[in-house]
Amino acid sequence: MMQEENRFIITPITEEEITEYNMNHENKISMQNVIALYKHEGSDFINVGFPSKSAYIPSLANMYGYKESTNKSLFLNGGYKLFKSAHKINKPVYAILMDENHLVSEVESLNMYDNSIDSVLDNDKEVKILAL
Repeated sequence: MMQEENRFIITPITEEEITEYNMNHENKISMQNVIALYKHEGSDFINVGFPSKSAYIPSLANMYGYKESTNKSLFLNGGYKLFKSAHKINKPVYAILMDENHLVSEVESLNMYDNSIDSVLDNDKEVKILAL
């Protein structure tokens, strides 16, 4: 069982999906609800970054090396609402735990979707529009 602090309920999302969703829905997706997961070249560790904090708190944002990374993806941190609807969503939904070094220390699939978080970071699967 995961600890509550530093626990995120996430699903992959692209910048294009965010833009399209925000153009077509009154309830907008805020970039504060978006996190980045990425691996540095040659590393197996998954970093957790917060793109919305990059401009004003770079150390907390933890986005160093994100642009250069080839194993990366944005995720919507949907919290309890996403947790409740995970079984209805046609894309992977994960619970992750972040350690004090901003690394993913635990991953749990919440909807038995057939791909690991590594395959999402490797861009193996096409991501579909999220409808919450």
